[in-house]
Amino acid sequence: MNSPSQSRSSALIAAAGQGRRLGLGPKAFLTLGGRSLVEIVASKLLKVTDEVVVAAPPGQRLRAVRLLPGEVRVIDGGTDRQDTLIRLTDAAEGDLLLFHFVARPFATLELYRAVLAAAQRSGAASACMSAGVPIGVENAGALRILDATPGPRILQTPRALRRDRLASPKGVVPEGDCMDICTSPAMPLIAVPGEESNIKITSRIDWDIARDVIAPRLGLVDG
Repeated sequence: MNSPSQSRSSALIAAAGQGRRLGLGPKAFLTLGGRSLVEIVASKLLKVTDEVVVAAPPGQRLRAVRLLPGEVRVIDGGTDRQDTLIRLTDAAEGDLLLFHFVARPFATLELYRAVLAAAQRSGAASACMSAGVPIGVENAGALRILDATPGPRILQTPRALRRDRLASPKGVVPEGDCMDICTSPAMPLIAVPGEESNIKITSRIDWDIARDVIAPRLGLVDG
């Protein structure tokens, strides 16, 4: 929650995807330990921000409303990720915006707080992990190997920014992801150490790891 020296904070949860790559329906409604992913994420963010706004899959807003506490505001998601992010940004009332994807249900309260604090100080911040191994960048068929130490970082969410750092009135530039909401050469993005368990559930093997490995370690067990 905010203090007198801090901005009012809004957590914006992108949960509007249909889960086509995973093939199990919208990820927002998949369950771990008897709770949907959108419930798991929203319940944590209610503890660290002043407001929580969820973008639900188009046409399924009421389904999400029924699952979530009354203080969580639910809006209809867009036709694609960019549209959803624009809608979330427009709906938010806070001056400090934290973006998170429901496909990353295991981020901890400590990580949320660290990213928010870094963005409050510097303007924008993101959780990230060291690549750990060399990464190749391909250009016209040629591969250039990048050193992994200190090297590139793998971005995660949560990511946060102050509203005065928005790149445009609508907040999002075309063909970008949620960091394009704020990034510009004049504004550095502060790196916050991410978490190994903060995986993104995209494919079936990701879901198997989430359900069978990470969730039991965190006490999120069905039955």
